[in-house]
Amino acid sequence: IYEDKGMVAADVACDYGYRFSSVICTGKAEFVESASGKEEALKKMMELIAGMKNTAFKPGEIERVHVIKVKVLEISGKRK
Repeated sequence: IYEDKGMVAADVACDYGYRFSSVICTGKAEFVESASGKEEALKKMMELIAGMKNTAFKPGEIERVHVIKVKVLEISGKRK
């Protein structure tokens, strides 16, 4: 995950910088195979990303999607 916060200007070229936040994770990934597991994950994503609660999916949509669950084992971050 990376968030660009823009350039930091300076009077001297070598003093220019960049503001950012980043997170790096390592873990174990596995495919979610069940339709109910996929639907649950997709509904959570739609709520988190789009603010949509109780998203309904059309017949066949869940089956066409691959969902990967990642169990995070290590996480680090940096902000500048």
